[in-house]
Amino acid sequence: MPLPRNRPHCGVCAQPLAKNGTTSSGRTRWRCLTCGASTTRSRATELTQARAFQRWITGKASQAELATELRISPRTLRRRFEPLWSLVPRPVRTGEIHPVLGLDGIWLERTTVCLIASTPSGIVVNWVWARAETRASWQDLIEGLPAPEYVVIDGAGGMRSALSTMWPSTKVQRCLFHVHASVRRHLTSRPRLPAGRELFALSTAVGRLNTPEQARAWTLELQDWNQRWGRFLQERTRYPDGTVGFTHERLRRARHALNSVVGNGTAFTYLADRRVPRTTSWHEGGINAQLRALLRLHRGMPLAHRMRALDWWLALHGPAPLNLKELLMTSRPVPDVPETDAQMWEATGRPMTYGTGWQRYEPAEEG
Repeated sequence: MPLPRNRPHCGVCAQPLAKNGTTSSGRTRWRCLTCGASTTRSRATELTQARAFQRWITGKASQAELATELRISPRTLRRRFEPLWSLVPRPVRTGEIHPVLGLDGIWLERTTVCLIASTPSGIVVNWVWARAETRASWQDLIEGLPAPEYVVIDGAGGMRSALSTMWPSTKVQRCLFHVHASVRRHLTSRPRLPAGRELFALSTAVGRLNTPEQARAWTLELQDWNQRWGRFLQERTRYPDGTVGFTHERLRRARHALNSVVGNGTAFTYLADRRVPRTTSWHEGGINAQLRALLRLHRGMPLAHRMRALDWWLALHGPAPLNLKELLMTSRPVPDVPETDAQMWEATGRPMTYGTGWQRYEPAEEG
């Protein structure tokens, strides 16, 4: 049985087309011997182009490398990708209750941050875009998600307030790495004062506690440090402009970073359940690191395209596979049909009475 031949038909007179050389990019040119119309045919469908776009935007290949593989020019590839930037992958809500969730964000610019909720196994449950890490933005992230048993946070602004409002029964674990990083930011890694060196040693040891007994012993050491250096931290200094402030302000801030997590009970939640990690390392080193690597591979894109690249990557690492066919159907814009003379005039420049009778804008009975 002979194989079917690739013989397209003319779009003008419906007659078979004949090959008529190639274009500058190497594609076959077809010509109708009846009416003389010339055209080209491409096997690349919208779904095929979306798959190629997904492969490029979430991968390591450059546009030139992908164009070479597809045997087209980079300019043609960019022309095919242009309408696909309007596709916006959204989080998939499965309703699954996860025992542990982590909340963190990644900043693209000073006024653009992506807030992400994920599991310790690397599944992206939800993400939202915001201008700052405020209480309202964190509430938008966790709104509609089933409350987990535990949540691991880095202590960003507004996060605790949003959790107490949306998930009041969820137990919180502060990331101990971020706690130590906060102490090191205030004291540096080589404090000059004896009080600073002792406090830095306590901050270093907080992430190495594995039993409740060790946690209690560490808490007693912190309380002893507060009593021994309490009067020292109350010393004040008068500055040349006449204002008076605490002499060891940075040391006081480092002390507050440790006392706050111990006081609100979010330092040693992981000791009660082995499923709870003590840090957000899976998020920082797994999700955020890969997102930064993706932006570095595709550096030079405007902010809107960088946001879209992160949307594609996060959607691919969600709880359910990304359905490209559904995404293409839901993201295709639906034109607004004018209903009044004013809307018709604004859309087309002519009133509805100039229409085609029974077709689009006038009812059939008027024909």
